[in-house]
Amino acid sequence: MARLTLEGDDPYLWLEDLGGADAAGWVRDRNAETVAALTGGEAFASAGRRVGGRAGRRTWRRQPADAGEQRPR
Repeated sequence: MARLTLEGDDPYLWLEDLGGADAAGWVRDRNAETVAALTGGEAFASAGRRVGGRAGRRTWRRQPADAGEQRPR
């Protein structure tokens, strides 16, 4: 197995800079590609039609923390 001995040996070291603009841009680009791939097909559109108006509907009532278990509406 090959071992990395110097920082210069790792061409992807820049991705480990979590606060770096280059790494953040790379992640944004990959996220955009993934969202497009997952939402661009007929299966996603069909699921959206099946869900219909239920998306975003509140299904749980808020109760004070000491009121016990929350129950669905």
